[in-house]
Amino acid sequence: MVSNEEYKSVEHRVVIKSSQDARVSIAVFFNPAKRDASDLFGPLPELLTAERPARFRRFSVPEFMRSRRESGHGKSSIDSFRIAAD
Repeated sequence: MVSNEEYKSVEHRVVIKSSQDARVSIAVFFNPAKRDASDLFGPLPELLTAERPARFRRFSVPEFMRSRRESGHGKSSIDSFRIAAD
């Protein structure tokens, strides 16, 4: 989201020996407790152009956490901030 889908990360899965269920790990590089509700996150302005407009709207940490809860902590939680293509 920060790269406006310019850079892709590698998806991986982990299988826990005590269970046959797989899980997905996500690295997070911010501390929500240190953020104010008025702090907004979104695509980096340096990566946006007229040809590559923002694909995601800006959002606050409380909005992100609410989206994570509502989406069941799935990969799709970020999709709620996606801007619909014209």
